[in-house]
Amino acid sequence: MDISKFIEWIKLSPRYLLPIALVSGFFLFAPKTAQATFGSQNFVDQFRFWIGLIFLLSTSLTLSDITIRIGVFVVKYIKDKRTLNNMVKNLYLLSVEERAVLARYIFGNTKTLHLSMASGIINGLEIMKIIYRSSNLGSLVNFWPYNIQPWVWEYLNGHKEKYFTEEDKNYYENSEKNEVV
Repeated sequence: MDISKFIEWIKLSPRYLLPIALVSGFFLFAPKTAQATFGSQNFVDQFRFWIGLIFLLSTSLTLSDITIRIGVFVVKYIKDKRTLNNMVKNLYLLSVEERAVLARYIFGNTKTLHLSMASGIINGLEIMKIIYRSSNLGSLVNFWPYNIQPWVWEYLNGHKEKYFTEEDKNYYENSEKNEVV
């Protein structure tokens, strides 16, 4: 037996291994009457060992693939959840000026603001992935368009009272009049 053929068979996709497992399982576990109906009783009796080996191998490879896929999904889910929790925690560590920029988005009910690219506040929010420059077209006079990240928009709109203080709201009202940032 050529070992390379065996290795190629092991590399089969689960979409091919599952039918092989089902058919070989049928041959092994179906009642004699069902096997007689399909005319496979003599075949099964003659090759039961090989059918059993194929069943065990294809079933174990299919189950291991399913287990690995579930594991990858769970690990990704946990990692994404932790990342989101850390990003939300970072929202609560922002300065008054940074929260004022976010207040302009939320209380202004807009996802896009034209902000100064030269501002350290804006650059800090961009580095923390709270906002992002949504276009490469802008100028130092007219400022550049920045969008709020969708997760920040959803979180802050759902937690306005919890996140923004009266000081933030007052700062927002003053910064909107004076266009501080």
